[in-house]
Amino acid sequence: MSGERVVTRAEAAHILRVSLGEVARLADSGVLPFVRIPSGHRRFRREDVIACRDAPAVPRRRAYQDLVGQRLQAARHARGLSLADVEEKSGGVFRAAAVGTYERGDRHVTVARLARLAKFYGVRPASLLPDDDGPELSFDSLLAVLKAAEILAGASADVKAFLMTGGENGRVPS
Repeated sequence: MSGERVVTRAEAAHILRVSLGEVARLADSGVLPFVRIPSGHRRFRREDVIACRDAPAVPRRRAYQDLVGQRLQAARHARGLSLADVEEKSGGVFRAAAVGTYERGDRHVTVARLARLAKFYGVRPASLLPDDDGPELSFDSLLAVLKAAEILAGASADVKAFLMTGGENGRVPS
């Protein structure tokens, strides 16, 4: 790849409009050629990434955060707001750069943050989620998830590890 234009995994994800994980899956499956640099990171020839993007036969899952991002952007546009307006009118609670990364699908938005953005835009949180064949999340369920996230945020590292993994060998950390 000497002398050729190479891109990082993040740049490849941006070109392909998929998540970083999807780029890794494409590389691991052999669909997207790569080399590892001394640090262990992957690098991709820009031409290979573009060829992958333009190949109609390559199945790619649309990253969920891309779909959420499109909904966020539509809600913002419906209010006639620019990214700078969002930052200004929210008093800096929502930074223009962060909201932009959510809208482009470059970054996952947390449930709590999505709920606050929905309130700011004056829409229901569910309206920002893509249609899904899964069970519908009621408002009470969403509140329970938000409350659990709030409780987990204040928990000790041991409790978090136990809750996230179910405990090692079924033992409760002491």
